Amino acid sequence: MPAFHSGETYNNAMALSEYYNVGVKNGSFMAELAENGYRVDLINPITRVCPEGANICEQQENMMLHAGEMIGIEAARLADLGLMRAAPGLLKKWVFKDNNGPLSRYRDNKELSWSGTRVYYGITVLQMMADKLWTDDTAPTAKLIHLFNSHPPYIFDGQCNYIGSKNPQDRPHMTMQVNCSMRWFVHLLDALKAKGIYDNTMIILTADTGAGNFYATDSLSSLYAQEHGLEAGEFGRLIGGANPVLAIKFPGETGPLETVDTQAQLTDIPRTVCQTLGDCNNTNGINLASEQSLSRQRPYNYYQWKHEYWQLNHIPGIVSYVVDGPLWLESSWTRNLSGNMPEVISTVTFSEQDNPEIY
Repeated sequence: MPAFHSGETYNNAMALSEYYNVGVKNGSFMAELAENGYRVDLINPITRVCPEGANICEQQENMMLHAGEMIGIEAARLADLGLMRAAPGLLKKWVFKDNNGPLSRYRDNKELSWSGTRVYYGITVLQMMADKLWTDDTAPTAKLIHLFNSHPPYIFDGQCNYIGSKNPQDRPHMTMQVNCSMRWFVHLLDALKAKGIYDNTMIILTADTGAGNFYATDSLSSLYAQEHGLEAGEFGRLIGGANPVLAIKFPGETGPLETVDTQAQLTDIPRTVCQTLGDCNNTNGINLASEQSLSRQRPYNYYQWKHEYWQLNHIPGIVSYVVDGPLWLESSWTRNLSGNMPEVISTVTFSEQDNPEIY
């Protein structure tokens, strides 16, 4: 996340807390937009670090509480524990009514884990944004909405029907949940059009990582790999993790979606935004609007994140690569043996099977 705030690639010689302060609090292009008069809003800031001058910087649960959505969720939970347990048949049929009843959006969240709840709330945030969109002319607005809709557990089908919380972490279930997310993202685009502000709005749809989930029951990127003659497996996960979606709608653009062969990376976002809007100045990376055919070397740090890493100053087990060419081509990948190493290393252990890990 800090990488596409500031355009700075993570260097493991820097403590994580410092990287968030440098990359988000002080170095984010959104902090510069706020300084230049933009109303800057963020949902789900990682480690709760916010750009200087942000108007709103909240977790999604707090935003839903302000909008009254959480009150409805808790009311549905109490109704289920009380009235519906006493008269479950006709009453539930009316309130949920094939997912179109007055309480349908609150159904089934009561059985979800913490990770499942944040997925459920992410879909709800998109619904709220589309349904409650309003405009004014007091200041230009920049929003960074970080949601967990495409994360496991996979609990929605492509029509956004709840399908339970114990589904496999595989490509079919991931695809269905992403399709659900896109349905509400398109609904948000339609709301922008209805308010007459779609044409002059810059929209970036992206992710902080690609589909390279180590815990998945299959290779989530295997179909793409197979289309290019590659076998599914660890390399499929590697290229999947390095290949997040990146789609940009520039102000004033019309017409159908187009794909380009740009060798892009997430650190290009700040410069692209700043040079498009003209209201901030970030020189990291390239401007994806004007340098689309540029051939370049891109750094990529591969690691499998664990929750205990939040308590560390440095991320263990990073493997650094340089990518020069198409991501899916194995010959484009070179190990960066100089790597990014912490300034102080107390112990280095080597395994016959795994990459060296830093403690």
